[in-house]
Amino acid sequence: MSKTRLLCLLPNLQGGGAERVMTYLMRGLNRDKFSITLALGSAAGPYIDLLPKDIELLNLGQSSGLRSVPAICRLLRSRTFDVSFSMLSMNLAILTARSLTGKNIPVVLGARNHYSRSITAEARFARAKLRAVKVLYPRADLIICVSEGVRHDLVRNFGIARERSSVINNPIELDTVRAAAENDPAHPWLGVENNLPVLLAVGKLQKAKAYDDLIEAFSVLRRQMPIRLLVLGEGPERAAIEAMIAGRKLTDDVQLLGFQQNPYQYMARATVFVHAARWEGFPNVLVEAMACGLPVVATDCPSGPAEIITNGCNGCLTPVNSPDQLADAVIRLLKEPQQRASFAAAGHEVAKRFATEYIVREYERTLDAIAHRSATSSLPYPGGVEITPGGDASRG
Repeated sequence: MSKTRLLCLLPNLQGGGAERVMTYLMRGLNRDKFSITLALGSAAGPYIDLLPKDIELLNLGQSSGLRSVPAICRLLRSRTFDVSFSMLSMNLAILTARSLTGKNIPVVLGARNHYSRSITAEARFARAKLRAVKVLYPRADLIICVSEGVRHDLVRNFGIARERSSVINNPIELDTVRAAAENDPAHPWLGVENNLPVLLAVGKLQKAKAYDDLIEAFSVLRRQMPIRLLVLGEGPERAAIEAMIAGRKLTDDVQLLGFQQNPYQYMARATVFVHAARWEGFPNVLVEAMACGLPVVATDCPSGPAEIITNGCNGCLTPVNSPDQLADAVIRLLKEPQQRASFAAAGHEVAKRFATEYIVREYERTLDAIAHRSATSSLPYPGGVEITPGGDASRG
């Protein structure tokens, strides 16, 4: 049987959840079943070095999905692929390019965020982008959502037929994460001589991650006990966060360390992981922290945290936009070492559900089913959905 010719598209491989997931897929997809081409708007970013050498890497030479449309059109006209899989701004780009070229390549989109929140708050030309998603996304053959919350948002607010969507959570390379966690970050706050609790937050410095609420919660904590906070990530809100830290006189107790290729060595040595997001798609960092044995506290934002954390059993969930309640949950956990140990052990087990070997197999079955459906057969794929003739899907 010939291999499925898979075209994957992503803007770049800068540090981020989508980019890391794409590297996991590139490393994990079965080479006996798939011939893989990865087209990047810009072949740049720290995750480039994580790609396996046996995939075909194309640099479209553009800074965004919209600017990549002409290059994608040329690619579709010159090459034949059995199926495409894209994420982020490349979703609209591949749908536009398919329409312009008239090619019948099946298109599978990866939906990674709570679009009604993220586009409205963060996207340039938000109204135009919301309209584009409503018009173009229903034309996809399938949308793979990273959480049930993302799926619900697309169905409710963007006119996506539920039967044309599926949920596959993000994969985590548990062995890679745990091996990387063995390294020593050589940070003085995390050394054996340090006896102060250290909170850790990881994520892009942007509005969605609510670092203003996190700093406010930390300020409340700092008035009650000696404590420190490390933040890993880079982004457009850095200056505002630094100003807030300085304004609350926390510069001696909070450090912004920027993007770290290996955040796991920090996760393995911190005291509590704190995630204050206002909205998410599926927060990889929660699972990664759990895999490293770090107890977690997160806001119950739309969407993802409540699909990972069972409140009070393997972590804590607190209301969004409530720094005081976030601080209360953290301080209770800091005062109860047995509870921290219980959360760490339970979280370690939770992380196993998202291991690459399980999640990547779901992607394989789904992409292969979409690529090879025919007019005379229906092909099952994960989640109990069957791909039926003509591209429709039905709940089995």
